[in-house]
Amino acid sequence: MLVYMDKKILTLCMVYDDKRILLGMKKRGFGMGRWNGFGGKVEQGESIEEAARRELKEEAGIVAHNIKKRGVLTLIGETEIPLKVRLFSVHSFTGEPVETEEVNPQWFSHADIPYEAMWPDDKYWLPKILAGKNVEGVFHFKDTDTILKMEVKEIRVCVKGSDMLKIFAIYKPKGLTSNAVLNRLRRAAHTKKIGHAGTLDPLAEGVLVVGVGREATKQLAKEVAKEKEYHASLTLGISSTTDDEEGEKTIHADYDIPTSKDIEKILDQFTGNILQTPPSYSAIKINGQEAYKRVRKGEKVLMKPREVMIKSIFLECYDWPHVTLKVVTGPGVYIRSLARDIGTVLGTGAYLSGLVRTRVGSWTSKNALSLAEAEAKCIE
Repeated sequence: MLVYMDKKILTLCMVYDDKRILLGMKKRGFGMGRWNGFGGKVEQGESIEEAARRELKEEAGIVAHNIKKRGVLTLIGETEIPLKVRLFSVHSFTGEPVETEEVNPQWFSHADIPYEAMWPDDKYWLPKILAGKNVEGVFHFKDTDTILKMEVKEIRVCVKGSDMLKIFAIYKPKGLTSNAVLNRLRRAAHTKKIGHAGTLDPLAEGVLVVGVGREATKQLAKEVAKEKEYHASLTLGISSTTDDEEGEKTIHADYDIPTSKDIEKILDQFTGNILQTPPSYSAIKINGQEAYKRVRKGEKVLMKPREVMIKSIFLECYDWPHVTLKVVTGPGVYIRSLARDIGTVLGTGAYLSGLVRTRVGSWTSKNALSLAEAEAKCIE
């Protein structure tokens, strides 16, 4: 089953019982005229399993009761980006298969599977799936009908708990909490032993280093201690109760608009070992409870300053009231606090209007996985 698309993660769901298998004839688009299982792209914001269920319903009109991970196919063309296809099986479902605009589903006996009208790789891995095996396959294609070389082997799909030792970087999208990312991975990996090496706020995006498995999470402390690199966007002239975009805003007045030289001059005050007061809307615990929870209940909290290391700050861009900084820090630095304090020193007020973490130690945004790719890694 060779597919060339702009998405790296795809799903393929095989619906069958002891005697029959449900296949779909593609009626239009790429793959038209071939029989196949049901699947497609993993959309932004959904898990791989959610994508498999959605595609099955959209293409065949049925809702899976039980869906099982069965392995992965890597499909490599001569010029196209390699694709990962996550395999699933379904043995019970609600509804009756119906023809849609894209696919015409039909039942076949196991003995009459039309391999000659399917993708050329299907005949090498599908019999193993029907025999109850989980598979991993790598196929190199010359074109859509010609396999240059291949490797197919039986695997265990889910490796649990202490058997895992995986540390990798994810590019966390804006809008998700770091804990929401971990929950997605817990479901994919079937383990509670997952942690990260330094949270990113929901409104921030970028590199989030995670460990999957008991041994990996033990090693995350080493990752936490590594230096971090950020590109921070500040808005001057306005302050926020949360020091970022989320809070209530206060517009300041009676100040001189600073020049680029004014900003560069005061940045030296924030480099080296400095005392920084964390935001009151933070997860730092005060008497056993997170500060942000106390603030939301109406309590007044006193955040104690603590020593942190900011290794460098560079003014990348300035167009009043917008400032972009490149910041390299040690552990424990709040970029929200840095934005707030810069605004205080300038006399304009400021809040953090955008944040991208581009590096944690040697982990960079270039080698970070998407959330869908990370979920796939957890089931390998």
